[in-house]
Amino acid sequence: MATRGDVPRESAARGRPGTMMRPSFLLVLGLAALSCGPNPADVACQARSDCPASVACVSGKCQVTGGRYFVGTDTVEDATTGSTWQRQVLDQSVDWSEAKAYCASLSLEGQKWRLPSVDELLTLVDMSGGQRPTIDMNVFPNTPAGLFWTKNVAPPSSAWYVSFFDGYPDYSDVGNEGCVRCVR
Repeated sequence: MATRGDVPRESAARGRPGTMMRPSFLLVLGLAALSCGPNPADVACQARSDCPASVACVSGKCQVTGGRYFVGTDTVEDATTGSTWQRQVLDQSVDWSEAKAYCASLSLEGQKWRLPSVDELLTLVDMSGGQRPTIDMNVFPNTPAGLFWTKNVAPPSSAWYVSFFDGYPDYSDVGNEGCVRCVR
């Protein structure tokens, strides 16, 4: 039985910094890059997937960003975890079942979306600026300092959320309302 101190953890190391292995044409060190292939600025692109790893598609050209996120119009790719996030949140609060249904029906970039786990959502918490909400507002604009549902359940009829007011997880009855940000 879950207690307030128990936070579900995923057994796989996936999503942990340093565990993602991808072939790359560039080695990115902070804002500097050592090129081991063609200059990415010479490569035309229409989407992030057209560019080598650690390179973003900006104004039709592949560019080294040196940052954690590749920001698109509707989505954000987290280079640390490999997850792709919905950039804007649903503009209304919903209960847990509605949050699951919303993500399952979301059709951004023709991909399947879902509610994130507690561990996945906690990777977006940014306590460095001391601001609320506890998320990078340049990357995820208009994010409320609210409770965001996760896919993790807690007995008897509750589900876990992450609060972007204080950056901590907890759980609440599935009939209560919260915010939703989908992941794939």
